[in-house]
Amino acid sequence: MKKTIVTVFAVLMTSTLMLSLNACSCGGVETTGNAYGLVHNYYVAQVTVVRNGTRVNSVTFEETEGPASWAKKSNIKEDKAEGVEFTTGGFAKKITIGSLTFTATDDASVKTPAYRQKEGGETFEEWVKKEENAKFYVETMASGDYKLLKADGSAADIDFSTDKNNLNKGERWLKSKNGYWSGNNVLGWKGNMDKMSDYIIRNGFDSYGGDEMKGEGSWVIDGVDTGATLVDLHDYMSLAKRAYETAM
Repeated sequence: MKKTIVTVFAVLMTSTLMLSLNACSCGGVETTGNAYGLVHNYYVAQVTVVRNGTRVNSVTFEETEGPASWAKKSNIKEDKAEGVEFTTGGFAKKITIGSLTFTATDDASVKTPAYRQKEGGETFEEWVKKEENAKFYVETMASGDYKLLKADGSAADIDFSTDKNNLNKGERWLKSKNGYWSGNNVLGWKGNMDKMSDYIIRNGFDSYGGDEMKGEGSWVIDGVDTGATLVDLHDYMSLAKRAYETAM
């Protein structure tokens, strides 16, 4: 009888200790953080992290293509582009994102011209490095409020030369939906986002230094192979870490 009581007491103490440890590490309350910013030179990402104390429960990456994609002449049906002025490099000279107008400077040798709100001002890519601007861009694009402007300042009836999965205008440039970098036997955009999410959920950010170098294969962080093969891992990981830190 005495042995049974001791055993039960030991089980209860172990259970209490485990509950106490879980309470310390998790806090019992889920919190969510978001971060926005420029990734891979031309695109804008949103990262959402859900955490419980120090534990990461989920990481979600979303990415919106920039004007280098949607203001490019080759992505627009000819009959819809009538009246729009293009640079010699093939980009619309004037675009709007919400109530903001950006004008392109011409340089045919680069992937995208320098879109600026005013002469001598910061480029679009510099502009979205600021959190509030990146958030504005992501949300405005999702609402479908982006346009090419004709020479007379009126909006073109924008259409695109390739239909992507029956997407509406607000979804058309989301990499999670439009098939960006995808195909058979290719890890691609989605596969890389999943690899980074899985790594963060398993390992958190304690081992991530931000100065890791990519080898020939996938990224390795403090001896752990992430499985991610994309070039700009640090762009995404730094945003994810910021989202984690805001989820307090």
